Amino acid sequence: MISCEGLLLQYGERRLLSLPNFQFEEKGFYVILGRNGSGKSSFLRLLAGLEQPQAGQLFLQNKPYSAWKRSDFAQELALLQSKQSTTAFMRGEEYVSLGRHPYLAWHGLLGQKDRQRIREVMQTLQIEELAQAKVGQCSDGEKQLLGLARVLVQDTPILLLDEISAHLDFINKKQSFQRLKTLAQKKLIILVSHELALAEAFADHILLLENQGLLALAPQGASQKIEEIFEQTSPYHAKT
Repeated sequence: MISCEGLLLQYGERRLLSLPNFQFEEKGFYVILGRNGSGKSSFLRLLAGLEQPQAGQLFLQNKPYSAWKRSDFAQELALLQSKQSTTAFMRGEEYVSLGRHPYLAWHGLLGQKDRQRIREVMQTLQIEELAQAKVGQCSDGEKQLLGLARVLVQDTPILLLDEISAHLDFINKKQSFQRLKTLAQKKLIILVSHELALAEAFADHILLLENQGLLALAPQGASQKIEEIFEQTSPYHAKT
């Protein structure tokens, strides 16, 4: 569970988010939508502890972020950013194995349980053939699936995902949303996306980042509601 209290996020004079109080439940599939440049990715980085708010506080499992040890935090929350930092010469399996690092002993060696978990996830995502492939030679879509595998093997109760379907074809996009829907029965998943139709079909909660705040929408009929909101706030909207 993640709780936000009195959050203020801004860059210079530009305010991106002002959020008095908000709570993400222990389980569920949340999709965050918004215009380009509205601060969706920045908000996700804030939830991941990579950005610091100008005011307010974040709580993970009712404990302030500042009170968490880094190693313990990494066993609670995993982040997959839209732009992943990878080593081109890494093999796919090696890259996925980075998700197991929070659980490794001081020597940093993978155990049998770690290797088994990596194989299971890669089989589930149907990317076993990428195990020995060089990451730098993989397509953008394959890299995104490897990134998803990396955060899944981290086995955290919370997943933060930024535009994980951007380079996938429609079938893989739909399958990704279906997997997240299933996983959200046991985890908290927060996804930043532009896939409104898939969000309507699979999300438990849709959040719209607009006018520096989060607006909670019911998945059913969200597209029409969002269109109405954008029309009302557009500088080209004719007021009567």
